[in-house]
Amino acid sequence: MQYWNLLGDWDTVASVRIVHSFFEGWALVFFALLVLFDVLAHLTEDAHLAQSKTFERIGLCCFAVAVIAEILAYPYSRRNDTLSGQQDATQKATIARLDNSTQGLRTDAQHSKERADKLETVLETERQKTARFQEEAERARLAVAQELRYIDEQQQPRYVNELCVQELAGQPKAKVEIWGPQWKRA
Repeated sequence: MQYWNLLGDWDTVASVRIVHSFFEGWALVFFALLVLFDVLAHLTEDAHLAQSKTFERIGLCCFAVAVIAEILAYPYSRRNDTLSGQQDATQKATIARLDNSTQGLRTDAQHSKERADKLETVLETERQKTARFQEEAERARLAVAQELRYIDEQQQPRYVNELCVQELAGQPKAKVEIWGPQWKRA
């Protein structure tokens, strides 16, 4: 990856973190080299004075590079904090918006459930009415069938029984009209 291109990309959290990590990493490397050369300077201090001085100078150069790397990492650290804060605020706003949307959906779902419950109650009432209407229709059908049977029975031919025939025997014949009672059913 080309870190030089990232140096100018100041507006994205990812690039700021990469550059900050780059400088911090090199600072740690040069601090480690400082410790290494300082130890070497102390170990060679008694035997070779010139070599010891060289190790001390190299250690000081490592220290200088490490400090410069830390100085260069500092603004990126601050920018990382700023961008992270903005990102957190954006995420919190998004979470709040999603939470409001979720609450709205819950409310809509509750209203839909209440409407469904009301419709279920209406449907059950209509089912009961339908059952009553079917019962009433069945009773009416039975009543009509009974009435039709009664009418059918009334239309059957009528006969005079044997006793009436014996009593009328020997009487003069004439045309007779028979009137029966008016049948009314309760």
